[in-house]
Amino acid sequence: MDEVKLSREEELWSQMRRCGHFLWTRAGGKASQNRILSILGRHEGITQKELLEMTDIQSGSLSEILGKIEAEGLIVRSRNPQDKRNTDIRLTQTGRRRAEEIDAHWEQDLKELFAPLSPQERDALLDMLRRLLASWEVKMDET
Repeated sequence: MDEVKLSREEELWSQMRRCGHFLWTRAGGKASQNRILSILGRHEGITQKELLEMTDIQSGSLSEILGKIEAEGLIVRSRNPQDKRNTDIRLTQTGRRRAEEIDAHWEQDLKELFAPLSPQERDALLDMLRRLLASWEVKMDET
C-alpha cells in the first residue's frame, strides 16, 4: 500500500490534533473540571458569572460542568445575597483538597511537558500559538 503524502498544513493539523488529544487524555478527560477547581482554589467565593469570564467556557457548558462537580460534593452553589441574579460558588473541604492536589501535580506536569524544549524554543512556540489564536479569533468574529 502506498503511503499518502500529506501537505505541510495537513501535517500541522494532524500534529496539533495529536497534541490536543494527548493533553485531553493527560488531564483525565476532565480538563475543564480540574481547571475550574484550580481557579476556585485561588479565588474563593467567586460568582458563576466571574468564573464564566475567567474560563471562556460557554454558559450552558459551564453550568453542566458545575452540576457534575457539585454532584461529586466538591462545590456548593448559592444565590448571591447582594444580587439574587448571581450565584456564588465555594469549594467544599473535599473540593479544596482536590484543588490543592491538582495544583501540586500541575506544576510538575508543566515542567515535564515542556522539558524537551529550550527556554528560547518555548518562547518561540508561545509566540506562534498566540499569533495563530489571534488570527483564528478574528476569523471567528467575522462569522
